[in-house]
Amino acid sequence: MECWEDLSFQLRYRTEGMDLGEWVMAEVQHMSKENAALFAALLWSVWFARNEKLFGNRVVTGQQIKDMALRHLAGFQSAKLQSPLVRENTQPVKWTPPPSGSFKLNVDAAFQPGIGVGLGGATG
Repeated sequence: MECWEDLSFQLRYRTEGMDLGEWVMAEVQHMSKENAALFAALLWSVWFARNEKLFGNRVVTGQQIKDMALRHLAGFQSAKLQSPLVRENTQPVKWTPPPSGSFKLNVDAAFQPGIGVGLGGATG
């Protein structure tokens, strides 16, 4: 909770019958663009800290989570201000099937309601 309190977020508490996705969407609807971006960076940093503990047995403090979120947000905002990369003569990426006997799973990781998933074998 330290990372949330330090940044003075006015979060509503999760209500009965509301899953995590619904809670996140409800919170974001009441935020400015700037706070929504910081909220997303904090959520990612909390997820990262959870994985550090779960898979690496490393503890990430609330202060480290907050600092990481602010660093990532500053980097993102800085990148938005720079001119976009322009690739010349780019060819569209074509899906290639996996080796025979295996499957390939493509996942759309966009932050929108619904999930985009594609599963294909050697013949498509």
